[in-house]
Amino acid sequence: IFFPDSMNAFVQSFVLNEQKAGVEYPPVVGSDVNERWLPYKDMMLISKKSKPLAMYDLTAKIHGTLVLSPTALTGRGTMAFNDAEMDAKLFKFKNRVFDSDTSDFRLKSYDLSELAFTTINYKAHIDFDQRKGEFKSNGGSSKVEFPINMYICFMDEFSWFMDKEEIELANTSNKNVEKMEGLTERELADLDISGSEFVSVHPAQDSLRFFSPKAKYNLKDNIIYAKEVKIIKVADAAIFPDSGRVTILKKAEMKPLINAKILANTTTKYHFMHDAIVNILGRKDYNATAIYDYIDQDSVKFPTILDRIAVDTTTQSYGYGEIKEDAKFKLSPYFDYFGKVNMTASNEFLNFKGAVKIDQDCDTAFRHPVKFQADINPTDIFIPIDDTIKDVYANKLEAGIMLASDSNDVYSAFLTKKIKTSDQEVVQARGFLYFDKVSNEYRISNKEKIKQLSMPGNYISLTKGSCITYGEGKIELAPNTGRVKVGTYGNAKYYIIPDSTMLDLVMFLDFYFSDEALKLMTASLEKMTTLKGIDLSRSTFSKTLTEVLGTKDADKVISEIAINGSMKKIPEELTHTITIGDVQMEWNKKWRSFISDGYIGIVAINKTQINKYVKGYIEVNKKKSGDEINLYLEFTP
Repeated sequence: IFFPDSMNAFVQSFVLNEQKAGVEYPPVVGSDVNERWLPYKDMMLISKKSKPLAMYDLTAKIHGTLVLSPTALTGRGTMAFNDAEMDAKLFKFKNRVFDSDTSDFRLKSYDLSELAFTTINYKAHIDFDQRKGEFKSNGGSSKVEFPINMYICFMDEFSWFMDKEEIELANTSNKNVEKMEGLTERELADLDISGSEFVSVHPAQDSLRFFSPKAKYNLKDNIIYAKEVKIIKVADAAIFPDSGRVTILKKAEMKPLINAKILANTTTKYHFMHDAIVNILGRKDYNATAIYDYIDQDSVKFPTILDRIAVDTTTQSYGYGEIKEDAKFKLSPYFDYFGKVNMTASNEFLNFKGAVKIDQDCDTAFRHPVKFQADINPTDIFIPIDDTIKDVYANKLEAGIMLASDSNDVYSAFLTKKIKTSDQEVVQARGFLYFDKVSNEYRISNKEKIKQLSMPGNYISLTKGSCITYGEGKIELAPNTGRVKVGTYGNAKYYIIPDSTMLDLVMFLDFYFSDEALKLMTASLEKMTTLKGIDLSRSTFSKTLTEVLGTKDADKVISEIAINGSMKKIPEELTHTITIGDVQMEWNKKWRSFISDGYIGIVAINKTQINKYVKGYIEVNKKKSGDEINLYLEFTP
């Protein structure tokens, strides 16, 4: 049909021969096409009627319209070639290549059953001789979709290698790559990274994402190989892939990361793990095994395997493992350990639930592995010592100086068993086990007293070098004296060599006695002005005041003593028949008694201050029928 300005025709066959020189044309073959000729514009439009036009030796087809002129062949519609489809409003065709300034691109899977790769708004260049397609985004980082993998990403260019069935993607304009260079893992965790992200669209993965400036896509196997992945944030943790490589399989399955590193969490950054095998399951879920380096106070590393690292219901990372007894693991040079180890991301320190052994050679007794559970600060280790101390074999242990019930022996039981359960504790302590490097001794008491020995509380120590067991606080010297009440405070020293026990004590005695006789004794002592006075500021008496009165009231009395040399009045808690402020005693095996040595310092009789030393003896005799106390005082100048 001819019109004044054009001709429209339905033709059964259309052929455009290729032209390689000058104005280039690809070979085009069509059948059953619509043809519109515009002679005054020197232009012919050829469009699909029922079948697409075949181009490039039948390797490509266009579903749309071609525009032929003496200077070019262009077109619009959908180009289909190999496994690909490309939509554009303007294609520019040459003999073996074609271009588009703006196009949408799609690739089918290897078996052509579904879409594997889609993009929009890319400038395209297709070369059939090189068998390659090159694409550059028109809008910065543009979205790329991987439907089979259930992922999207944002890149500004990619190259398609037709015969290799591969696509290489890159983002050349993103500045985050430069920002990340040279940063430590903890610094990377603080970096705000955007652009060039791979994002999972799997509904169960809650938009899991990671930054990758380069990637390769294998169309044959439908696998994404992301490169230069520095960090993946999952739940509260940061995961650092080895060599920066991450592999995504079909349905958003990420292959386990090998030799990765984990930082948990990204806020506190307390815990760092390496040589990890990590399974990332979603934005808030992962599990792993890894090595955790426990570093002691001397910066010695003890690698520990955490058999499982995972995320709890509050999206907090946790991990646990087990240290075998033959692993030679040490919490410090002074504490051997075996048992379980637990990591909680929000807790600064690891939690240990197992057994600890102290490192000392003072005797040949078996060193019991003491059960405990606690968070451990490697630079300041406190091991909890409960009221009932047990080892891993369920044996009951003791921490103190003992008196054997069936022999004449005083002995040290520093985290060891009593010889007999009926043995008496002369002094014992509970609270925490600590090693003090300055004094080279193990200490057991409450934390305040361990750090400051003037604080109240029972206390036991074992010195490594001299093998002295020292205890202070409430001394159980004579617990079975019937109507005579004996309260004893001070300290006891047990020497393994030469097997001796010395006590420095403050003693409170309450017993029935003639009031008149006590008054005569008091009056007699008050007249003896030449007797040596007691130094009430001595450490043992001051600590006793703290034990009996409490820190606040004791400080007031100690201040009075510092100013006046004596107390203004005897506190109610110190009112006893006789208050002895200084008596030195030792254990006598032969007589099975604690016997005083030297002068006895009397602080008060009832409420009357004496504060003088007198001659005399005190004996606490240990008998099967009970404890017997003998007191002899000689009131002579």
